[in-house]
Amino acid sequence: MHSFVIGSDAFDVVTVSGKDAERFLQGQLTCNVCELANNHWTHGACCNNKGRVIAAFVLVRHRDNFHLCMTRGVAPLLIAALQKFLPFYKCTMALQAGSYHLYGLAGECANKVRASCTDSIGSGNTALLQPAGDTEGWLCWLAGANPCALWWSAQPASAVSQLCESVAAGTNAQWEALGLLRGLYPLSWQDSGEYTPQDLHFDASGHVSFNKGCYTGQEIVARMHYRGKPKKQLCVLLLASTPPQDDAKPVLTDATGTTVGTVLLTRPLGERWLALAQLPSDFPAAFDTLACAGQTAVAGCEFDETVIQLSTLFSP
Repeated sequence: MHSFVIGSDAFDVVTVSGKDAERFLQGQLTCNVCELANNHWTHGACCNNKGRVIAAFVLVRHRDNFHLCMTRGVAPLLIAALQKFLPFYKCTMALQAGSYHLYGLAGECANKVRASCTDSIGSGNTALLQPAGDTEGWLCWLAGANPCALWWSAQPASAVSQLCESVAAGTNAQWEALGLLRGLYPLSWQDSGEYTPQDLHFDASGHVSFNKGCYTGQEIVARMHYRGKPKKQLCVLLLASTPPQDDAKPVLTDATGTTVGTVLLTRPLGERWLALAQLPSDFPAAFDTLACAGQTAVAGCEFDETVIQLSTLFSP
């Protein structure tokens, strides 16, 4: 796959520190913070009291600090939602803007940095790694068929580029395409407060724990999980050619020309394009019968953990 690096301008990182940091986050996030060991990571989200997702992130616990890593522009909305609860806890919350930066690594440069790591600083698949010469930083290896990682480092961009042999700078869209292949919806600030975790399949992708205690929006999220029946599903399609690039959401049609769904967003993947589509929950997995604005979908899969196995189909 294409090898690239995206810089810290693509991400927001919110750090929560202090004696009550774990207890504070446990009462607000959808993931089980108390079960997250030091030097490990997990997916997570934060909801409002209507059970709508405010922010989605990778949550990293490193040296008893919690780093919430998310798409640029989402952090101010998250901080605004959590700020009112902060006075009741002995901890601090801040948007990172200083000597440390978060880089996204993909392809061979991700493999190269991983190979440079001197040791794992945890155990299991969600352990953080320690890049050589970066004793205060960490590497979060993200599961999937295509290698990618998040690197929290004090290294300047020039040093990162040198280690990665001057690899090309990537784009947010390229990074989000890799997320789609892992079954992850690229939640932006425009999406904040619009969707439930089930709408985005966050209940299937590890963002939500259903055996933890209460958190804001938990009652609604749990009720939908145990009693709700979704009417729509998300699917990832591989389009044969470049999709329409206007503001409207193009429709999906079946073999008879009947409209059966819509395309929510598209992202480039090498020479082809991925489309995130919304279809009826009872739609059969005959994705190659679909067309988007007259363009054939050459492959597809359900938007959940099966994407990991099927993602090799989408390698450019």
